[in-house]
Amino acid sequence: MPAEELSSHLLPFLINQGYAAEKGPFLNQVILTLNARAKTLAEMAIAASFYYVDDVPYEAEAASKFLKPDALDSLRLLYESIRTLTDFSKENLEKSFLSVMEKTGLKLGKIAQPVRVALTGKTASPGIFEIIEIIGKDNVLKRINKAILFIQNRND
Repeated sequence: MPAEELSSHLLPFLINQGYAAEKGPFLNQVILTLNARAKTLAEMAIAASFYYVDDVPYEAEAASKFLKPDALDSLRLLYESIRTLTDFSKENLEKSFLSVMEKTGLKLGKIAQPVRVALTGKTASPGIFEIIEIIGKDNVLKRINKAILFIQNRND
């Protein structure tokens, strides 16, 4: 079922979750990222939470595993790289990640997992670049900054 058609069915579930969801391109993008992962509309609405909340709660296990001091450098570098982007496209986001990989010597997974937790609160989610594009630059920067502060405050 196309995302546009599915949005009519999903919308009541999102509203029931308390999200200010509405039909349109944003909801269609959300559906495209979650469609293969959710078996029911109720599951999809729950899985969509990180798209609709300002303050993403971290799952305890995800935070303890990935929001650790060894993630600080890569999160800070990525924050600065994304902050300076004028064209917030998938290609430029990939370049930002590659730049952090070059500077830190880390593989993509070691950088992407802490970012995934910062953005979604979970260890499993749709593709990291798709999420970043959908939630937008301001939200990405706020969430990465929150993760940086979380790590710093946890280890003070």
